[in-house]
Amino acid sequence: MLASRVKAKVVENLTKRNGFGPLVWPEIEELHERHPSRLYANPTAWWNSEISKHFLDYHFGHRKGKNLDAILLLWDDFSAHFSEDVIERAKSLNVVLEKIPPTFTWMCQPADVAWMKPLKAAMRSQWVTYMRREIQGQDRTMSTFKLRPPSREQLVEWVNESWEALPRSTIIQGFVKCKIIDGVADVPELDDGQVDVNAGPLDEISTIMDSLRIGGLSVEELDCTSDVFDQSCCHDDHDNTNA
Repeated sequence: MLASRVKAKVVENLTKRNGFGPLVWPEIEELHERHPSRLYANPTAWWNSEISKHFLDYHFGHRKGKNLDAILLLWDDFSAHFSEDVIERAKSLNVVLEKIPPTFTWMCQPADVAWMKPLKAAMRSQWVTYMRREIQGQDRTMSTFKLRPPSREQLVEWVNESWEALPRSTIIQGFVKCKIIDGVADVPELDDGQVDVNAGPLDEISTIMDSLRIGGLSVEELDCTSDVFDQSCCHDDHDNTNA
């Protein structure tokens, strides 16, 4: 479903429905009821300052006007994290924003240090399982195989299930290894082996691709430049009209 190109409709979607259109919004509301994660759409497909403010309100909005200790929030050095309106919103919630220096997230940001690798590995495992089921359920009488993309509902479930499966100790030790908090007695120390991505899912993907080739199906492999974004297709100004 294509997004609206009418400026008034785009603005309405952004202000009333997290960027989604009226037809998709009921599905998004249902996903919000079922999962703690919040979903946002943006005509440019980029995180922006408005989403940063929504993030602050969702997690820290209850702090506004209350005499509570300040909260330290570590964000990577991205412009939409530190625009003037975002900084003002954080101040109103008594949240202190701190930039992680460029190229130093691997050692200064708890997420990169501890849980991003196992989180991505868990989501990759969900994807591999999905691909395997799709291939096993294919119609062998058909000469071509078309892999159906996972639904929005499935993707949201993968992310939330993977996050919920992370041990609490992994989160805590991310802050310990970044020297933000002291070690916790009842939390086991996190070593590098615990955060390495298991190569198993990648091996399974190779097996799946091989099975497609054996079956005589055409498989086109992507090269290292296949994910480069071609800006020639969207030269419109970023005025919320290029949905």
